[in-house]
Amino acid sequence: TGGVAKHVDPPSEAASSFSDTATFSTDGAVREAPLWRKAGLKILCSITCFVAATLTLEHFAEEPVAKVSRQVMEKIGLLGLFAVVLLADGLPQPFTYVPLIFIAVQGAVPKPIVFAVCAAASYSAALCGYAVGACIRRRGCAVSVFTWLQESHPHVPEMLERKGATGVALAALLPVPLALATWTAGSFRVNIWRFLLAGLCRCPKILL
Repeated sequence: TGGVAKHVDPPSEAASSFSDTATFSTDGAVREAPLWRKAGLKILCSITCFVAATLTLEHFAEEPVAKVSRQVMEKIGLLGLFAVVLLADGLPQPFTYVPLIFIAVQGAVPKPIVFAVCAAASYSAALCGYAVGACIRRRGCAVSVFTWLQESHPHVPEMLERKGATGVALAALLPVPLALATWTAGSFRVNIWRFLLAGLCRCPKILL
C-alpha cells in the first residue's frame, strides 16, 4: 500500500517576519518586566526609608535638627541650594540631594520656595545635560563615554533608544541619576521640544 506524500509549503516571509516580531516582543517584555519591578521596589523602599527617617528625627530630635538646619541654610542660602541640586542632577553621580531638601524645609525655608528653587535647578541641569550629550557626540568621544554610562546603568540608554523623550520622562521619575538620561538624550538627538516637556517630570519627584 503506497502512502500519498503530503507537500508542505515552506513558511512565507510574512509568517517568518511575524514570528520574529513576536519573539522580539516577548523577549522585550521579559526584559522590561524585571526592570520595572525592580524600579518600583526601589521607589517604594526609598519613600519608606525617607518617611521613616523623617518621622524619627522629628520625634526624637526635632529641636537639634531644626537648629542645625537653620545654621546650614544660613551658610549656603538659596543660591547654595540651587548650586547643589544643579550639580547633583547635572553630573552622572550616585548621590541624592533629598537630605538637603529636608534640611531646607527644617531650616524654616517655606516649602513653595524650596520646591521652586530645586525644580528650577533640576530643569537647568536637564538642559545642560542635553547640551553636554550633543557636544560629546560632535567631538567624537561618545563611544567611550556612553560605554561607561551603559555599564553603570545599562537600562537607561536602551530605554531612551526605544522610547525617546518618553524615556527621559520615565528616567526623571525613577531613582537613577538624571544626567544619565539627559546626556544620552543629547547624544541621541532626542526631539528638543519633547525633551523640554520630559524634563519637567523631575518636578513630581522633588515635590514628594
